[in-house]
Amino acid sequence: MKRFILLFSSILLLLSACQKAELPVPKADRGAAITTSFDLGKNYSNQIWFKLNGNKIISKNSRSDWDLAFESGEKGNHVLLNSAKFMFASNTHKQNFSGISILDTIGFSSTKQCDRPSTIDSSVIGIFENNSSVYIIDLGVDEDNKPIGLKKLQFVENTMTKFKIQYANLDGSNFHAIEFSKDNNYNYLHFSMAKNFLQTGVGARKEAYDLEFTQYTFVFDQPTYLPYLVQGVLINHSNVLVSKIKGIPYEALTLNDTLRFPLSSKQDAIGFDWKTYDFATGIYTITNTNNIINTYIIKDAEGYYYKLRFIDFYTGAIKGFPKFEYQKL
Repeated sequence: MKRFILLFSSILLLLSACQKAELPVPKADRGAAITTSFDLGKNYSNQIWFKLNGNKIISKNSRSDWDLAFESGEKGNHVLLNSAKFMFASNTHKQNFSGISILDTIGFSSTKQCDRPSTIDSSVIGIFENNSSVYIIDLGVDEDNKPIGLKKLQFVENTMTKFKIQYANLDGSNFHAIEFSKDNNYNYLHFSMAKNFLQTGVGARKEAYDLEFTQYTFVFDQPTYLPYLVQGVLINHSNVLVSKIKGIPYEALTLNDTLRFPLSSKQDAIGFDWKTYDFATGIYTITNTNNIINTYIIKDAEGYYYKLRFIDFYTGAIKGFPKFEYQKL
């Protein structure tokens, strides 16, 4: 028996000696850093939908192309204002659509509110309710920052497959009742009350983009309530996560750092404060902490991690050309 065990052990030793040594799996090549820039247009009129993987502009449209964004899934029921136009809304708490007139705008300046950018739950209209109260909508400003005017709007029907709304001028003229289908491929459907139809060229499929470069309304609550148009970056909140890193050099960040910093799905997790405005000089500079430019760790819609930092907001002396560098981790 002992001889058999010794013989079996010798055979195993011989076989193991014949096997090839295991080689470590080589680290995937994450590629070189990418630097890119684009034009936000006159008065920041362009909205740009961008995908990190491939360095692609997926879609571009004018901020004036749409007024309302409808959450587009089967159970979608949120409605957003186009805050890039500095839009506001006020609930009249009345359901008689034809009864709403210019008289209902008395006190509108004190009751109107704008969407806040962090989450869809912070929108003024909020949930699409069937046969809702009538809202008075301030359509904001055009691309030359001139006021557009007011509409009255009512949400009539929301099903698993479609939305139905009605709207008109405050005197009842230019009345429209519009019905349109939902599309699960998009986070939102964008609707224009000026053109009376869905703007299919606005936005991108929900899995196709990571970042939206756009103007939007931010609310400063201190020292007093102040809605203000800013130029910044909103993330695809359904697929993208972001963490802002202060005081650590961009070059020093590695994949291991993705475990150290909590990631956020807030739409304005990148926001507008990657640049700082100097009121004395009238010039933007890139925000830094202890002379180190702030960096953002981004988990994209495909699950890749990136580090990103902004480099500039100008081309020559012309503002509105964000320039940034990013690299896969």
